[in-house]
Amino acid sequence: MCANFVDVVGFQLERVHTGVIAWLLGGEPLPLPLEERGAVLRKLEPRLSDLGDLATLKAKREYSLGRRRRIDLVLETSFKNDKKAFLLIEFKVDSDVYLSQLEESERDFSAHEPNKPLLFVIVLALGAAQFTLKHQLPEIEKKRY
Repeated sequence: MCANFVDVVGFQLERVHTGVIAWLLGGEPLPLPLEERGAVLRKLEPRLSDLGDLATLKAKREYSLGRRRRIDLVLETSFKNDKKAFLLIEFKVDSDVYLSQLEESERDFSAHEPNKPLLFVIVLALGAAQFTLKHQLPEIEKKRY
C-alpha cells in the first residue's frame, strides 16, 4: 500500500500538516536546498516556472488578516529576476473544500496587503477532503485556483 501525506505525518489535523510544509519550505536550518524548494513550489503552482529561479522563501503559518480570518500558510517568494509572488495555501484534511473560501482568502489578502504583486491561491486536500475536492475541481479550475 502506498502511503500518503496523512499516513506519513500521522495526524489528521490541518495544523500539523501546515507546520510540516512550512518547516520543509521555510524552516531554519534549511531542511531542503533552495533549488529543491523551488521545485516543490513549481509542483504546487506550475505558473511559478515563468518567474525564474527562486531567491528567497518565507513561510508564515496562520497568517492573520485581522479578527476576520486566518490563512493556513502564506509563502512569500522572491526570484533572482526581482519578481515576487505570494502563495496562499489552505489545508483541508477531513473538512469540505469550498470555492468561496478560496475566493474570500484571495479578496481579503489583497485588501489587507494591497501592493502585493502576484498572488496564487492553492488548496491542499488530504484525507477525506480529496473526495470533496474532486467534485469541486471543475469549478475551482475555472477560477484557476
